[in-house]
Amino acid sequence: MIYYVGSKVYPQFQSATIEDLLEYFKNIDEIGLDTETTGFDPYTSKILCYQFGTEERQYVVNAEEYPLLFVKKLLLDTNKTFLIHHAGFDLLFLYHARIILQNVWDTFLSEAVLHKGDKKVRKSLDVVAYRYCKVTLDKSLRGLIHSEGLSPTVIEYAANDVKYLPDIKRHQERLLKKHDLLKSAKLENEFVKALAYISYSGIYLDREEWLKKYQEDYDKLMECRSSLDAWLLNNNYTNYIDTQLSIEAFGEVRKCTINWASPLQVSKLFQEIGINVINSEGKASVDVKNLQYQKDKFDILPLYIDYKKYEKATSTYGLDVLKCINPITGRIHTTFKQIMDTGRISSGDKSKNKYSINLQNIPAEPRTRKCFKAQEGNIFIDADYSGQEQIIFANSTQDPNLIKFYKDKMGDMHSFIASKIYPELSKLPLNEIKSKYPEERQKAKSAGFAINYGGNGKTIAENLNIDIEEGNNIYHAYFKAFPQIEYYFKNKAKQAFATGYILINNIFKSKCFIFNYREFLDLQKKVNSVGFWANYRTQKQFETDYYKETLLPLVKKYFSMQGEITRMSYNYPIQGTGAEVMKLATIFFFKYLYDNRLLFKVLIPNLVHDEILVETPKEFASVLKSVIKDCMERAGDVFCKTIPLEATPIITPFWAH
Repeated sequence: MIYYVGSKVYPQFQSATIEDLLEYFKNIDEIGLDTETTGFDPYTSKILCYQFGTEERQYVVNAEEYPLLFVKKLLLDTNKTFLIHHAGFDLLFLYHARIILQNVWDTFLSEAVLHKGDKKVRKSLDVVAYRYCKVTLDKSLRGLIHSEGLSPTVIEYAANDVKYLPDIKRHQERLLKKHDLLKSAKLENEFVKALAYISYSGIYLDREEWLKKYQEDYDKLMECRSSLDAWLLNNNYTNYIDTQLSIEAFGEVRKCTINWASPLQVSKLFQEIGINVINSEGKASVDVKNLQYQKDKFDILPLYIDYKKYEKATSTYGLDVLKCINPITGRIHTTFKQIMDTGRISSGDKSKNKYSINLQNIPAEPRTRKCFKAQEGNIFIDADYSGQEQIIFANSTQDPNLIKFYKDKMGDMHSFIASKIYPELSKLPLNEIKSKYPEERQKAKSAGFAINYGGNGKTIAENLNIDIEEGNNIYHAYFKAFPQIEYYFKNKAKQAFATGYILINNIFKSKCFIFNYREFLDLQKKVNSVGFWANYRTQKQFETDYYKETLLPLVKKYFSMQGEITRMSYNYPIQGTGAEVMKLATIFFFKYLYDNRLLFKVLIPNLVHDEILVETPKEFASVLKSVIKDCMERAGDVFCKTIPLEATPIITPFWAH
């Protein structure tokens, strides 16, 4: 039954008071909660109504008549769990009223935990309600809020948003238990409170400094474009040069016609020059990552790479960033997606109604970061882990050589890998390898990154622009030097192929499900069927249409999927564990701020993979520097039992890392 709390009487609903609401929920432990607002931003929008509910009763409260203050006591009850779909949104408005929920079950996040990796599974409330409760919720009615206000249709719509949450939770709990994911869901339901606070905190951007930086970047972009044009003119690439008659000088003026911002045009030019633009997927690409390894061979590439750097600085990170500054706070409040396939968070939203910048991808160079400052009277504490993923990797693989490297504090990891790959370097000090053998060190560095992210000899060869034989030699030498890594990788891949999911770690038991696993099994069954390969070889020998149109595409798809699953099984556990370390550290710190009544005095402007940025009044800085270090290292200790993760916080007036 729907109860309406407000002065207006609706015959189709039961009228109720705030006192009635509080009395009903006094002895109920799990309560559905939702808000209907005029917009997405708590600083410039307001709550029209909020609703509490069970399956039997739903109370819709007119927020203009009864602001959240009237139900604050209920919301602060530590014995109650509030069920919210997409809590990250509603928490923003609760924080604006200075209300901190203690126990949250986000049905959206719980669904994300259950289906992480499966891109086809939708998680909106209407879909989830139908999935578990077989009811149809018409979410298109939400648009009536702005045109009708709290009309009977809107009140019923709002009530239905909380009615089915308890039943959804019961279904989710059963499935989470079945798949051993309850711990993972608990972590995410704790972290959502902290992540919403990060979004609410926002980060201050010095507008004048940003405008100066933009002009500097734009001037450098024009210089880069002129340098590229000059290169074409000097090298006489006539297909890209237009010769015009100058009336004043009665001479020729040569002008470049290429659009350097066009990947298609640049790709065509580079192929004429002899630059390899084909990426690992077999497609033409002038992405900087695809060209980097060739920059020493073609003198146009350093010019183009600089051009792309400043093109991005003036477009993605140009004047549009200023549009993200909140008119009330003067700060940028980005949005976050809490659970990617690996478990990492992502930042930014470019949808029509919710444009926000990706604060995790701001260029790390000092000129850009110095524009992000602590506001007057405050200071930043910028803390990150030293070599987070490498140390997680060492703890996960338990390779004795990697363990020895960290325990003995031997210094440069890439020189260490080079000493293990190249026998002639094995007895040299690492600092000598770093200074005297840069080529071998670079190859070791590339091999380490490539292999740790699921690459092979071919990947190493492509990254270093060396022949495949040398790439394979480096690949095999790496595993000979670190045999436990190969054993670790084989086990990870074996587990993924056997179960259809990638286990991130044994602490929270998080899993990434392989969304096309059934399709892979079908392909595997076909290629392993009796006589398949004999038939394949015969058809290939005679280049039959059946081979070209059926067998070859099938085999290519099978090995492509097999390779992708293998790479995921190598990479996801390390990235995912790193993400969970940061989530746990942030939970610890958020709890400290809550327990010490420092929320809304001390802000958390940003979180970037292995880094947490804190903004605090200057008088708290020295204490909080120790606190954040402790929170991060305690979180690291949960996952890294052999080699501890160390956090390095610094006090700085601007974003430093």
